[in-house]
Amino acid sequence: MVNLDGFPDRAAACFGEPGADYVHYFFGGHSGDFEKAMDELGDQLKCAGAITTANILFPDMEGDMSFADFFSLIGVEEHEYLGADTVAEDWIRFLYRDMEVMVSPTGDGPDGEWDVTGKEIVKYDAVVSVIDPEIESANSDLADAVMFDETAA
Repeated sequence: MVNLDGFPDRAAACFGEPGADYVHYFFGGHSGDFEKAMDELGDQLKCAGAITTANILFPDMEGDMSFADFFSLIGVEEHEYLGADTVAEDWIRFLYRDMEVMVSPTGDGPDGEWDVTGKEIVKYDAVVSVIDPEIESANSDLADAVMFDETAA
């Protein structure tokens, strides 16, 4: 499956059931034949991480939290709040257990629409991606070779 919500700047090649608490993440990209890459490389790709929500990844969250309370809860001292000069405006990026984590500034509002808070709050149901950058890079290199192989066409 290709998940368009996992990252602010690219689609994600994932494996999981629709509606599940999380999906396994393999690689991301802007274009190319994701299904072809997953089909042809299934036995070579390693799971590089997951896309889920804040409350699933951090089950001690009891509701929306301020940045200070959230980072205190998970034991993270440094984070990067991405600004308007990036495609990931308002996302939060930090390292957690040697994995790169990105938290969306939005949650799924009561009407099913995205709810951009514009405040320093981590929404309980915010989209969260957690990846191992080295595995993701290796998977992307493999996938790019398949997705953009024009000699097979």
